[in-house]
Amino acid sequence: MPPINSDALEGPVVEELECAMRIEYMPDGCGESVTRGLDDPGLGYNSLFGAAPIRTPAFYKGQWSKPGWYWMASVGYHVSYESKFERSLLQEVDFRGNATMVVPQPFRLHFERSESPYRHVPDFLIGYRAARPELVDVKGARARERTLNRLTFTLTGRACQALDLDFTVYTEPEPNRQSNIAFLAGYRNPRQAIVDQFAPSLVSLLEDGPLPSYRLAEGLAARDGLSAGIAAAAVWRAVWRRLLEVPLSEPLSRETPIDVPGSEHLVGSRGAA
Repeated sequence: MPPINSDALEGPVVEELECAMRIEYMPDGCGESVTRGLDDPGLGYNSLFGAAPIRTPAFYKGQWSKPGWYWMASVGYHVSYESKFERSLLQEVDFRGNATMVVPQPFRLHFERSESPYRHVPDFLIGYRAARPELVDVKGARARERTLNRLTFTLTGRACQALDLDFTVYTEPEPNRQSNIAFLAGYRNPRQAIVDQFAPSLVSLLEDGPLPSYRLAEGLAARDGLSAGIAAAAVWRAVWRRLLEVPLSEPLSRETPIDVPGSEHLVGSRGAA
């Protein structure tokens, strides 16, 4: 494709590409892709949520990216990702707990140009409870500012407007928050729900204010006659379920203060969303 300079972000090039935008997606069970214009009355985000991924991760020896599958507790199934960066996004979305559906690589956007075709596959289409669906592209902050990527995201955002979708470019998360959520994700498995019965006891132990995680676990173990390991699992499982709150901007440790959501004690020390 011929290079695009910074002037292409405005004016006739954007207008030319926007007018020619088409979406190619794979209706689930169809076996063949369908391509439609954005003004096609039969195209909407409900159709896209019912689609299979337009592209699946590639696995080969020596590859730089690390693709895989992540089981999301919020939606109850595995979602493919093409890099560890994308996996971090899935963990973040899973931690929020309000996702209802996630489609990886949901469609291919075609921007037809006279010089050569131009295509883009967004990374995830996410549905939420009580919120508009969201299309997400995952890109590092430095790469996001490259001219061609800026043009791509400008056009993708305009396509989302036509489809009544929110659009987000997800960049590198704060490192402590990322590692903390990755740790907490280890407690998402439904098989660990056996310790959920102790959540009311944990909330009760925090009536007088936050406690370090080890003190909270010790209190639960003494109160309910649990082993140290089971009590600690109950604490972190409750944090994953957002029944308890921790400051995610600092590395989690046995000294991490834990409180109930909405408490004033942790205000100012919570990680940014």
